Amino acid sequence: MDFRSEKIKLCQLIVHKEAAFPCVVELGRQTLVQFKDLNDSLSVFHRTHIHEIRRFTELERSLRYLETEIVEAGARSHIPYIDTYNTEIIPQRVIYDLETRILELEKEVRQFLTNGSKIHINYNRAREFRHVLQKVEAFFEVHLEDKAFNLLESGTGVNDVNEFGTPLTPLIDQNSTPWFVSGMIESAKRVSFERVLWRACRRTAFVRTADIDEMFEDSITGKPVEKCAFIIFFKGEKLQDIVNRVCEGGNFVIAECWVPDVHFESVKEALQRGSANSGTTIRPIINILSTNETPPTYNRVNKFTAVFQSIVDSYGTACYREMNPAPYIIITFPFLFAVMFGDVGHGLVLVLAALAFIYYEKMILSRRIRDEIFGAFFGGRYIILLMGLFSLYTGAIYNDAFSKSFNIFGSGWVNPYRRQDLKSWENTSFLPQLDPVTSFKHEQGPYPFGLDPVWNFSVNRLNYINSMKMKASIIIGIAQMVLGVLLSFFNHKHKSSYVDIFTNFIPQLVFLSVIFVYLCIQIVAKWIYYWVVPDVVFGYNYPGSHCAPSLLIGLINMFMFKPRAPQFTNVTVLENETLSAEYPQCHLAQWYPNQQFVESILVAIAFICVPIMLFGKPICNKIFHRKKPRLVVHRKPQMGFKVQIESEEIELIPATNDLKNGKIIETPVEVEEDEH
Repeated sequence: MDFRSEKIKLCQLIVHKEAAFPCVVELGRQTLVQFKDLNDSLSVFHRTHIHEIRRFTELERSLRYLETEIVEAGARSHIPYIDTYNTEIIPQRVIYDLETRILELEKEVRQFLTNGSKIHINYNRAREFRHVLQKVEAFFEVHLEDKAFNLLESGTGVNDVNEFGTPLTPLIDQNSTPWFVSGMIESAKRVSFERVLWRACRRTAFVRTADIDEMFEDSITGKPVEKCAFIIFFKGEKLQDIVNRVCEGGNFVIAECWVPDVHFESVKEALQRGSANSGTTIRPIINILSTNETPPTYNRVNKFTAVFQSIVDSYGTACYREMNPAPYIIITFPFLFAVMFGDVGHGLVLVLAALAFIYYEKMILSRRIRDEIFGAFFGGRYIILLMGLFSLYTGAIYNDAFSKSFNIFGSGWVNPYRRQDLKSWENTSFLPQLDPVTSFKHEQGPYPFGLDPVWNFSVNRLNYINSMKMKASIIIGIAQMVLGVLLSFFNHKHKSSYVDIFTNFIPQLVFLSVIFVYLCIQIVAKWIYYWVVPDVVFGYNYPGSHCAPSLLIGLINMFMFKPRAPQFTNVTVLENETLSAEYPQCHLAQWYPNQQFVESILVAIAFICVPIMLFGKPICNKIFHRKKPRLVVHRKPQMGFKVQIESEEIELIPATNDLKNGKIIETPVEVEEDEH
């Protein structure tokens, strides 16, 4: 191995056509040559040897197919591995003969598989016919046909009416001979099959089913399925046609769907309208299935809340029946925007634009404008309206309208300089400053509403306003985060997941509180107590605004456990006097008693919460799974159904047909009917 790559030469090969293939094979074995593409202007389909490559590719596909079928057939002898690297070069004539032989083998294998599949299908059909004959024989041994004919002769369902009270045309022909149809159906479809028959025949068909102990292979999927035999007694050609159509299948489609409970009746009405428009006499049936699957999440929205729901869904969709945060962000999202971009003028523009979109809403929708940018603004018209309204409010607090201030209540600041002094400074570069100790009217208290207009003329205006906006945004943002954590508690409680409450909710809330909520408390305390006037705050002598606590550096020192001065000033008590001197960098000192000890405890609690959040739930789940006993499920061979004809409800009841020793012991089936 060298420190540099090997030297490379560009060469040209000129080889006879008949020797090209063997030469390329030998070069390929050596793996020492990289060919350049001299026909890069041609597409792949116009290359010289594309037809040969296609033939070899098809030949390789045939070999893979034969190998797959041999393995699936359970061949005992292992297919030998062919060393393609050291194989001798085969002449083209031999390859063509081999291609013909392989294609013939593939054709024969496919024909054998087709014939075997047909034989297998016929065998399964013969098994089904045998079981149907056995079950029908068992039905007739207990004289089930006598009961069926008696019920049919009584004319049950002749004067039937639909759910709207309209009389239905009778389907029973009293002069016709009773007849029956028997067959086999999957056990999972038995309930739907019975309901379709009862609805289609208007309760004038007598149906009985019996389970079969053997498993059958599905003709499409090849998976084993449970099936049951059925027998249907009826009278009349009309009923015979309906029963045949139901039994033969192909005339009905079965679909499973998720339907919100609040819209269940609307779905039923839509099915009735669709059935009426089609002109069919068989009404659609909607069954409520029991399942262990988790339903999809559906949140009802309108044109006002749709945009807020889409914002939430862009970050992630809540699980089924979880708390939906969209109603909360209707207020928090536009208000946070207004906190950061509060301006009366800009807010007024947003409000007018949103009101214009809302006023001309129908006209804009009728024009079907497909411009993507315009569609984004129009779709968010309601959120723009709220952002504009909140911007009006926060802009009034900031006293800002197109970067101008309103002087409504006057200013709380006064000019401490004499006129003679100001005149003497006209030719100097000295910048006058207003000391809040002497220039602010302390007796008036805070400004009545919003920001004092004098800040509009200040050089440090942006520093002051941006600091205020940033701190307000932090407080509101952390409040929203705490709200999100509190909502997770209701999700865990709804699922009765106490593991999540103790390993996720409580550690998250504690972690958020000891760091960020503590920071918010510091921000509010600094706003309230640390003013420009010297005072005693939390038992410490506060010299003035130059010693106001630095929150950012203080938060960093909190995690670094950096030692700090015990207070703002060093007080020395002598015999006759008390001396007070400020500590260097007094803004980094402790500003309440035992601050460093308290913050050390808070950081320790935060570090303890991290492994609980990461490993708490997996460890608890592992412990619970070890202690959880295994459930043994005993399958009942048969199950009957109690069906209320005029409703959409099904109730499981004990077996109606118990098969013992090849005979059926009959018990009555309870069918609840109307009083009509």
